[in-house]
Amino acid sequence: MLIKCRCRPSERKELIDLAEIFHGNICDVSRTTITLEVQGKEMKMRAVQDLLEPYGILEVARTGRVALSRDSGVNTELLGRLRGAVGKVMLQ
Repeated sequence: MLIKCRCRPSERKELIDLAEIFHGNICDVSRTTITLEVQGKEMKMRAVQDLLEPYGILEVARTGRVALSRDSGVNTELLGRLRGAVGKVMLQ
């Protein structure tokens, strides 16, 4: 499940810690939002959502191949191309 919620800079550490507790990942961070990825059973998903609700959940994607827009403006395709270019340079 991907969850995008509001996140002030002063709250960022709290939400990162929350993601770690639920063995989740941070997918994106912007000045005003954070996107978390959490996997597991329905009870776990509900618990995460309940804890994130006070921050202000903006979007939730729950099944299959999913995507949420990145508020940080980071271009994932560009990152992939750069990663490949760096790997080629390091092999030379």
